[in-house]
Amino acid sequence: MQIIKFHFCLLAFFIISVSTAQSKKYIIHTAAFYNFENLFDINNDPNKNDDEWTPTGAQHWTKEKYEQKLKNLCQSNC
Repeated sequence: MQIIKFHFCLLAFFIISVSTAQSKKYIIHTAAFYNFENLFDINNDPNKNDDEWTPTGAQHWTKEKYEQKLKNLCQSNC
């Protein structure tokens, strides 16, 4: 008798959850951001740790690379 009661409760729970789940309507929103801390210009600033992002630094960051990065960032947002 207890097993039948358990199966009945399980079946009732399943039917209720399926019937109410389909009636919900959701609106999906998307949020995105870009970390502009990684956007370096080519000028060395003595107050910032940006030596790697200068034309003579490890990244060999040039004006052309900087402008291309700005163009790529703006391509989908502007």
